[in-house]
Amino acid sequence: MNTTRRQFLGGLGAAGFATLAGTLARAQTPGRMAFNPDMVVQMARELAAKAYKPAPEVPEEWSNLTFDQYRDIRFNAEKPLWTEPGQRFQLQLLPSGYGYRRPVLLSLVENGEAFPLPFRMADFLLGPLAPPLPAIDGVGHSGFRLHTALNRFDYADEFMVFHGASYFRGIGRGQTFGLSARGLAIDTIKPGREEFPDFQRFWIETPRPGASTVRIHALLESKSITGAFQFDVTPGEATIVDVRSMLFPRRDLVEAGIAPLTSMFYFNGINRPRFDDYRPAAHDSDGLLIATGSGGRIWRPLMNNPTFEVSWFADADPRGFGLMQRARDWRDYRDLALAYHARPSLWIEPQGDWGEGSVVLVEIPVEREDVDNIVAFWRPKQPLKAGESYAFDYRMRWGGEPDAPRLLATVERTSIGPHHEGGRLIVIDFKPAGFVAAEVEPDIWASAGEVYYPVVQDNPDTGGVRLFFGLRPGPAKSIELGATLKHSSVSASETWLYRWIA
Repeated sequence: MNTTRRQFLGGLGAAGFATLAGTLARAQTPGRMAFNPDMVVQMARELAAKAYKPAPEVPEEWSNLTFDQYRDIRFNAEKPLWTEPGQRFQLQLLPSGYGYRRPVLLSLVENGEAFPLPFRMADFLLGPLAPPLPAIDGVGHSGFRLHTALNRFDYADEFMVFHGASYFRGIGRGQTFGLSARGLAIDTIKPGREEFPDFQRFWIETPRPGASTVRIHALLESKSITGAFQFDVTPGEATIVDVRSMLFPRRDLVEAGIAPLTSMFYFNGINRPRFDDYRPAAHDSDGLLIATGSGGRIWRPLMNNPTFEVSWFADADPRGFGLMQRARDWRDYRDLALAYHARPSLWIEPQGDWGEGSVVLVEIPVEREDVDNIVAFWRPKQPLKAGESYAFDYRMRWGGEPDAPRLLATVERTSIGPHHEGGRLIVIDFKPAGFVAAEVEPDIWASAGEVYYPVVQDNPDTGGVRLFFGLRPGPAKSIELGATLKHSSVSASETWLYRWIA
């Protein structure tokens, strides 16, 4: 499952389209056709009532490409789409091949009309590693990327890419690509049985000159579900993506993951002794942040333990959740090549009430840093029923993380090491929040074992405070830990949660 995950990284509104079959047929023919966003919803609805038929794979000449050969096939950046005066965006296309074996259909939308983007070899440049390739039927595109003057007025940076299954990635100003998002996750907590829905078609609206947002429509499908998505993408200091989705299950789905995020955590101060590495840390994300429906905030450091771990955080109408990269200093990693300190955080903010459910965190053991091993998503309490429809709208923030409430200390770093008499020393550093150590009391709990010698002290180097305590696990193999700082019985910090594994 791990290699598959990284390999991927990397009512009818228009008159005259009475049936899905007719609409699809017209989409394959040259020329323009009327387009309405409701058309995508109706396509998804009609497909859900039919048996799943996976798209055909690309010809062998393309699917047998090695990673290095595929990477050496590049879109000609000197000939991007959208070059009219005043246009703030560029669109570049990505070829199928290598691990991207099922082409997606791309169309542009202009003035309420859509026209297909056929695959053309002339759009791509072949580097020295790429073999001669035939431009034969069935090659197609595997996705696309968007560029704009994000960091400099004279250069168009790549800031958003849709590529492989339903994966997509974004960055804000000054950042490098890291974690990914997906349209939907299915059965992620079942090792070896996870289902990966595909975005099979995209309709990309050409922005008007001067526009600051790109609108994208997508049709999602797998053997268990179909869906219609709309993405409004606005780049900036943080890149904002407003998502509207409508899902149509083909079967009852108990383990459906809404707004799934996928990242990599290899090691840091929590598990550093297990890895022989010159760096102090290596990860795309270091924690899960949750803003609960009741107004609380939970911080859960990420783990890379030898065992497959799943954690559920029950809630109702969550205000937000996301995978954060809080270690932002180059010295946290000392890696000149990978720039982990510049990887984005990704925050999901539900729009409207999502009801009861859980934020789910999946942590998969890995021995390499090129494999994504972290997944987080919202799991509705009630199954998604076959034959019904479900709407989930949310805002994504690719960049920094949401501001903490005033006077609430946030967890800056967690470190764990040996202590005397077989115990473990747990150290939690909190960022400044307008109080000193003498003004707060620690509140610590554990599901097993013994917590001892809790101490809160000022940290003169950061201006924050440090909480540390010992843990004697005893015979326990797994212990749920929690800690918070209290001021006059009121929480003065995020709630720190952790699962200690023997």
